[in-house]
This record gives sequence, C-alpha cells and structure tokens, in this order.
Amino acid sequence: SSIESRTAKRAGEQRAASERSFHRAGQQHLLAIREQVQRIVETLETVGDFFESSTEVAEQEFDGFVQGVLGRLPTIRAMQWIPAVSHAQRAAFESAHRFDGRNVEIWERDAGGGKMRAGGRGEYFPVLFTVPRSDLATVIGFDIGSEQRRREAIHLAMRSGSAVASRPIALVLDRQRLPGVLIVRPVYREALRGERPLQGFVATALIGRDLMEQAMARSPATGI
Repeated sequence: SSIESRTAKRAGEQRAASERSFHRAGQQHLLAIREQVQRIVETLETVGDFFESSTEVAEQEFDGFVQGVLGRLPTIRAMQWIPAVSHAQRAAFESAHRFDGRNVEIWERDAGGGKMRAGGRGEYFPVLFTVPRSDLATVIGFDIGSEQRRREAIHLAMRSGSAVASRPIALVLDRQRLPGVLIVRPVYREALRGERPLQGFVATALIGRDLMEQAMARSPATGI
C-alpha cells in the first residue's frame, strides 16, 4: 500500500541519515586522533632537539623542560630519556647512576613478566629519566631493546633518523596492561668526521584508549 511504501521510504531515509552521521563521527574522531599524534610527535622532536643542543642534560633539567609539555598533552602517559649504552659501558653506567640508595641495574622481563638482570648483548637502551617521576621506580633501568616490538621501533628509528611508533605493546608503567604505544625519536651527538653517533632516544608512552577518549571529547557532538 502507499502508506507502507511511505513508511518504508522514511525508514530507509532515517537509516541512511544514521549511517552518514556515524561515518561523519568516525571521520571526525580519526582526524582528532591524527592531530593529537602529530602534536605529540612535534613535542618529541622539541625534546630531542633540546638534548642535541645540550652538552649534557641533568635529570632536573629534563623534568623542568618536560613538565610543561605534559600539562598541554594529557594523552601522554610518560616522557622518557633512554641513553644508548654499549656492553663495554654497562658496568660504568650502572655504577654512575643511583636510585633509591642503590646502583641502577639494567634489567629486562623474564618469561613471567618479572624483573631480571639483562642478559649480555652488544648494546642496551635503559630508561634513565621519566616524567612523571612517580613512575621512575617502575621503569628505571628497563632495557627497551630487550623486547621485540620496542626493539623493532628503535631499529626503524635509527635507520630513518626520525620518530617511529611501536606496534601495540603493554607498557611497563601501566598496571592495567592496556594496549599502548611507544614513540621513539633518536638523539644524536654532534657530527664527528661526517658521522652522527647515536646518543639515545627520547620516547613517549601512550595508551590507545586515552587517545580515543580525548578524540571523542574534542570532536563535536553528532547526535548518535
């Protein structure tokens, strides 16, 4: 009948409008996430430039430089400094740095997820500074090169010379073990005979859920 036809037509139009609205909301959220990630990478570049323009950066200087940044980017769980330490430098590094009254030990996770002294290898990438500092007891000395997905990211960053995001990982500092991402940016020493020796990495830790929630909060209401 004509009534049934009109009813079906209206239902189809409403369904199409809902689909368009849903698609539009998804595009807005995706754009908001991309904008956040771009701001985070730009911030990471700024911190990397700070290291490269300094002879040496003390922990207090790092804290002071980064604290203001985190206030503007609430999706960042942590900002970290991760020096490159060769096997030959390991003993001197562990002796030179202390935390909570003890020498810092370079460590990795065992099969059960607990801490164990990192095995011998050519190079280590231990977390040395982190903001917020309340997370330092959890992550200090953790060798990000000991885990496959983090190691892939640092190797890609070294080859490209720019910031690289890891595949999804469980962050050491996140007790809920939510899917997260580590973005690493290589830091180089002053060029020597045309070469730029690797000094280490600045890194930022993110939780995927935080990015999505922030994107939804920043996107205009859609009425879905």
